[in-house]
Amino acid sequence: MKNILIVADGILAKHFLERLLESKNRGLHNFVVVAPDSATIPAIDVKPENFTFLNFDPTSLSKLTIVMNLSFERAVIMMKDKGEVLAVRENLRSLNPKIELVIADFWGLQLLANSNLKLIDTREILASRFINFIPEFPVIATSIGLGKGEIMEVLVPPTSAYAYRRVGNIHKKKWQISMIYRDGNYILPTSDTVIEPNDTILIVGDPKVLERVFYSIKNEVGQFPNPYGNNIMVVIDMVNMTPLELKSLLRDALAAHHAFNNRKLVIKVVNATLCDVYDEIKAMHSKTIRVVIDYRLDKPEVTKQILSENDVGLAMVSEKFFERKKKMLFNARVPVLKVGKGRFEDIAEGILIGDIEIANRLAATIIDCCMQLASNIHYYSTNKKLNASHEYFDELAKLFGKEVRVSHFDSNPFLKLRKRKDVLQFVPFSKKILSNKVASLFSRDADRLSFLLENNYQIFIPQDEKN
Repeated sequence: MKNILIVADGILAKHFLERLLESKNRGLHNFVVVAPDSATIPAIDVKPENFTFLNFDPTSLSKLTIVMNLSFERAVIMMKDKGEVLAVRENLRSLNPKIELVIADFWGLQLLANSNLKLIDTREILASRFINFIPEFPVIATSIGLGKGEIMEVLVPPTSAYAYRRVGNIHKKKWQISMIYRDGNYILPTSDTVIEPNDTILIVGDPKVLERVFYSIKNEVGQFPNPYGNNIMVVIDMVNMTPLELKSLLRDALAAHHAFNNRKLVIKVVNATLCDVYDEIKAMHSKTIRVVIDYRLDKPEVTKQILSENDVGLAMVSEKFFERKKKMLFNARVPVLKVGKGRFEDIAEGILIGDIEIANRLAATIIDCCMQLASNIHYYSTNKKLNASHEYFDELAKLFGKEVRVSHFDSNPFLKLRKRKDVLQFVPFSKKILSNKVASLFSRDADRLSFLLENNYQIFIPQDEKN
């Protein structure tokens, strides 16, 4: 058992001693409590055997010398007078230079903290505790770890861009999601764990990064492609695209770059060839546009690692590239925008064809995108009853002033929509998308039939790999 010295004075010190005496772990060490005022010592019926209470002035070096005959591992100083705290500190240091001191700091003491001295800034702890009760302020752990904001608790609002996201699909650099609290229980998250509205998540990492993450979670719509990543990457395959297709894809990429709230547009050139378009692409390099050129033939890689290194939250590709590399894109686990035959800036309507569960899971992304594109929303429900529950979708739309037009799915939507060039279809990017087109043609599954709109703009949103 270790010997612990406690020098206590004042109401806070008394409360500390009361908590210590109530603790189940109080029997692990021997405690010697020195209090100049007997009122600081709690009134107890039976004094624990491992507690010794002494009533004398600890600023007296001669009196403190008698106590210091014991070998103390640590001394805790909690007193209400600044001068007395400094005097006790000097006395203890003179009697035992190696003793570890922990001091309750009410004044902002200008003492050099080191391995043998720890200052507990009570003002900062109280301020942090009170600020936790102010809405939309991060809850930071101050009594564990470094207490500098590297551990934070965040409530995910229903309108957050993080709602219905899988932990593995959220771009995380210098931070992690360590715990999810839901309905009075805790969840140890895996990459497939879905964050639901009103979950409280425990995040850890660089304090400056966590502060940005907090506001990203709370900022609600207008964040896409976040939380998947902060940048857009467009893939230009120069060997397998005509000059007209190259220019069209670049035009759409620039339009998306200006429409969405992303930081940079990354132009990844694969199978590079020398031509006029190549020179135009190189000339586009700037503070907000980064050009990355890959000269390897027939190896256009867009892997999860490459996207992560470039902080990509949305990949843009041509229809041909998507068909050739959709398995690789599926494994990359970020949203993929496959361009259509029209012009991206002409998109007037975002559409979703699917059941209620899919609608609710994609609602935040759809509304976020359509808000940024200033486009309408049309939901084609595959549920037999048109009035089936899609309240979450509707409530989100109402919050942000977006009307959702709802229609019943039948055999006609694909035939009607494929004639339009001004729609953006949102599609769950599940393994169904990897299915053979011929086999899918006889299916009634809306996801499998999405290839019928291959000439339209489509955003494929990563989903559970089991689907």
